[in-house]
Amino acid sequence: MPLLALRPMQWEWREAPPPPGVVLEGHEIGLTPEAWRYLADRLAPLPPDWPQEVHGELQISVKCLVLAAGMGAPPRFGDGDWLLLSRPDEVADLSALLLNPHGVHFLNHARHSRRSSWHWQQRVARIHAFLERRELPPADVLIDAGLVLELYGIRRAHGIVLLSLEDVEAWEMPFRAGDDLLIHHGQSKQELINDPRYHLVVDGLKFVAFHQLKYLKQRRRRLVDLNDLAMMNALEEGRLWRLYLGRWLDIGLVAVSMLQHSVSRLACRVGLRAGRGA
Repeated sequence: MPLLALRPMQWEWREAPPPPGVVLEGHEIGLTPEAWRYLADRLAPLPPDWPQEVHGELQISVKCLVLAAGMGAPPRFGDGDWLLLSRPDEVADLSALLLNPHGVHFLNHARHSRRSSWHWQQRVARIHAFLERRELPPADVLIDAGLVLELYGIRRAHGIVLLSLEDVEAWEMPFRAGDDLLIHHGQSKQELINDPRYHLVVDGLKFVAFHQLKYLKQRRRRLVDLNDLAMMNALEEGRLWRLYLGRWLDIGLVAVSMLQHSVSRLACRVGLRAGRGA
């Protein structure tokens, strides 16, 4: 049975021992106050002695263990203030965040409160419903482009771009295929979807990793990409004023794009009518 054990680090001479089992992987992770608030909500209920709020970086110890055959699931609150997760879905979700560097980057850099204010859970439910209607396993689908920026609380996505290992016969708004982006990724679709170096998993969905999206935008270099890159750098550097400025620029770029599209459609209609008159 796989088990995930977590415990805040304390100023002690030695760490309290984890529960019996074979430790497959162990890490010490530093979390920002906002990352800890997000994670604490995902982990609730917490052991009584764990902090509810922190004002600086919190170090936590994370261990992935396998219990011996025949051993039953341990209690959620273990000895020595260990929090022991044994439900398969919970172990998978939290391992994807805590045992993957892209997951840790997301925890520490994403603006979780901003994402929540954009009705993120409704967005997630809509994606899962689309995958279910198309009979697409979430493990075989990768979410690309703008929704990664929305995941990080940078800006709202203008659509939902998906890469799928299986053919999708019919797309529906706001979903579209992202195969045209592969040339800018510099990796095959199979590598992006199957190799954890290129993605992270949040809410049961695979997203292109932050660094991989930056690579795409550095290669494509449209105006919207350059603005997105500036906002992504501002997020990592903590320059929130540049983030707010980038959002206003994005609104302007979208408005200009919509205007150009409308003018183009109008020109086509006028040309078509002129042609019929001739």
